[in-house]
Parts: sequence; C-alpha cells; structure tokens
Amino acid sequence: GPFGVTVNAVAPTFIHTPGTAERLDDPDYLAGVVARIPLGRVGQVAEVSAAVIYLASEAGRMVTGAVLPVDGGWTAPCCVASGSLARGPVTRGTDDSP
Repeated sequence: GPFGVTVNAVAPTFIHTPGTAERLDDPDYLAGVVARIPLGRVGQVAEVSAAVIYLASEAGRMVTGAVLPVDGGWTAPCCVASGSLARGPVTRGTDDSP
C-alpha cells in the first residue's frame, strides 16, 4: 500500500524448540511426526527465522497477502497425490531421484 506495509504469515511445521522438546524428544512421537513430513525431519528455529527475515527484507518487498509454509512439505498435496511420501525423505544431490 501507500505506506509500504505488507502483511504476510509464516506457517511452520513442528519446530524443535525448548517448548516442543518434551514431545519431540520422545522417539515414538517424533517418528510419527517425521513420517508425515516429506523432507523426513522436523524444522529448526533458524529455518523459520530465515523465512521471516526474507519477508521483512528488501527481497520480499513484493510479497504481500501470502502464507509461507515452512513445513518440509507437510501441506503439499502434490506429494500425497504423486505418492512421493511412500518413497521416504527427500535427499539432495543424488542421481536416483524419480
């Protein structure tokens, strides 16, 4: 708008913090959570912080009215429909991707 204000949101998945440690440090609970995240892990505070910094920076000045998922693919319906969840965690730098 005319005042340079943008309004956005960051939507994280499970993030390992002191507040979530009690649950996420339980191996059975963590396994259930990670099984639903296509990247195969919970997030870190720095990853959510990086998204917030991007939205607040010059690089994000054209972004407004957006919800930025920082969820490792949790909400990506394409992954469920394509069956990629059944293949396990996504890895980078491998030549065996489908």
